[in-house]
Amino acid sequence: MVALAAFVFAVSLSAGVPEHLGDELEVGDDPVAVAVAQDRVVGVLLDTDEPVLAWLDSGDLSLGPYMISLNMEQVSSLAAGSFDEQAVLVVGGSQLGVFRFDTSAIPAAVPSQDTPVGLGTGGGLLVDLVVDEARTAVFGVDSLNNSLRHISLDGDAGAADTLSSSWPMSLSFSPQSAALLDDNSLIVVGGDEDSLGLAVVDLTDSSSPDLELVDGVELDSLGPAVSVTTDGRGASWILLANGEVWQLSRGAPEGDDDDAGDDDDAGDDDDDSGDDDDSGD
Repeated sequence: MVALAAFVFAVSLSAGVPEHLGDELEVGDDPVAVAVAQDRVVGVLLDTDEPVLAWLDSGDLSLGPYMISLNMEQVSSLAAGSFDEQAVLVVGGSQLGVFRFDTSAIPAAVPSQDTPVGLGTGGGLLVDLVVDEARTAVFGVDSLNNSLRHISLDGDAGAADTLSSSWPMSLSFSPQSAALLDDNSLIVVGGDEDSLGLAVVDLTDSSSPDLELVDGVELDSLGPAVSVTTDGRGASWILLANGEVWQLSRGAPEGDDDDAGDDDDAGDDDDDSGDDDDSGD
């Protein structure tokens, strides 16, 4: 199936219904993903015979969209971020492509491109990307190897998983999507045709991450997840292949409430009751 992508601007909402007020800027066939960096640089990934990254600067719609040919066998994901005051678009697939835009002028200049990041001798397929600006890194969801990959954007990396021997991180299910759950953790979802795969990665020390698999009897009947999004403060929403959306919130461990079940004011007050030396003695 061939689909046509187009940039549409000047759209308003009236009673919750989008109203089309502007012109369309046609981009091309077979769109895969869209991302926006610094509220300026808009990118669309096209999975054509020769994959293409189409982009334009929304600050000046008279120019563009511009087309960048991608020397990649497969493309499947696109993400955006901001590093060193530059807008960055990151393309994932059989490798990782990083494009940096100088937005000090309008329109933005033609981007510089980092050396493509390879995924090792075993290859891989990055079906989702998580940009972590605080750590100057990208986490890639590798569905080919059932793993989570780490790519540093601090300089010209050239290779994935060089941070430590903890990377890549193997998963016990087929992953499809990931997102930062909060400042120090990341959630990964996926699964197989029968059950939901769900994991939380503690990134407090990203060179030695801690993986926690979330399990339970109810997960075995939900089927796989296809996407996840979060509020960045510990709550996440998981879209299942069957169309259901489940919310997951992180809370205090069960039985770890200091205000309940361990209150010195009740049931353990030796001086005020049951041991009064002024009476009955």
